[in-house]
Amino acid sequence: MSTRALVIALAVSAALNLGLVGYLVGASAFDPPKRTAAGLAPIFNVERQMRFLDDDRRRELGPDRDERRRMRAVLRDIRRAQGEIWEAVRAEPFDPDALAAALQRFREQFAEQQQISHAAFIEIAAKLTPAERLRFAETVRHMERRHRREREPRPTPPRP
Repeated sequence: MSTRALVIALAVSAALNLGLVGYLVGASAFDPPKRTAAGLAPIFNVERQMRFLDDDRRRELGPDRDERRRMRAVLRDIRRAQGEIWEAVRAEPFDPDALAAALQRFREQFAEQQQISHAAFIEIAAKLTPAERLRFAETVRHMERRHRREREPRPTPPRP
């Protein structure tokens, strides 16, 4: 093999290794993307958390069509803001001010989503009876523990 071919092979290998290291660092530093809004908006998850109620009671307490539409619009804005962040990161030439502005827009969208979600969550919790609130709290805690267990790496057994 010629020297030139070895240099090219070395450069390709180094690039692949750096890419793999970058991917692994990114994967370990950030949560995997969610396919649902459950991680962002308690209001979307609240119906799952209220499964212990009968259907009529769940419909009575759950978010109405307008509330859902408003949450979906806010979540679309959050996703758009996330896209702007990654566009700013990939841009050449890199502009730190553009990235800072994209991150600021994301924070604003996220804060708006949290405000809407929390207000709806409080409204639903206020309509629950004391027994329903207790059951609701137990269900939420159970779901949180299960979610945490699913995200924690499983210990690998020692090798003999």
